[in-house]
Amino acid sequence: MDTDSAYMAMADNFENLIKPELRKEYEKEKYSWFCRNDNKEVAAYEKRIPGKMKIEYEGDGMICLCSKSYMMWKNNKFKSSCKGDQKRRNNYKVVNYYQFLMNEECQPAINKGFRLVDNQLMTYVQHKIRLTPIYNKGVLLNKLNIAPIDI
Repeated sequence: MDTDSAYMAMADNFENLIKPELRKEYEKEKYSWFCRNDNKEVAAYEKRIPGKMKIEYEGDGMICLCSKSYMMWKNNKFKSSCKGDQKRRNNYKVVNYYQFLMNEECQPAINKGFRLVDNQLMTYVQHKIRLTPIYNKGVLLNKLNIAPIDI
């Protein structure tokens, strides 16, 4: 599992998800797992500690297609990621992610750039599939649920 996807809370406040009978244990162990945010200096130091959970984004909605491929939004501001894609050329919207999720429609992409080949600077154009229904890190149960691979 990627550490980027280690946890996601769908609640107004993550701490509201803690069962009352486990609250005392949670408060005792919380900062072994999560960053402190007592003040700006402590928060700046803590976010650099490897292994601690950090808030990357808080928003109103999220569509996750597979590892490193997601779209999140809050108040008409969007954050998306798709590994291997040049964002400035492929500006997909929430509707593209939603269509892919529900209809399993592949979304094309074009990457362009420069490469050094035999000491000569060359341009390239790469046509590829940005969003694909192939997911090899789990077993798709339906369009919205996944189970671990049984190896």
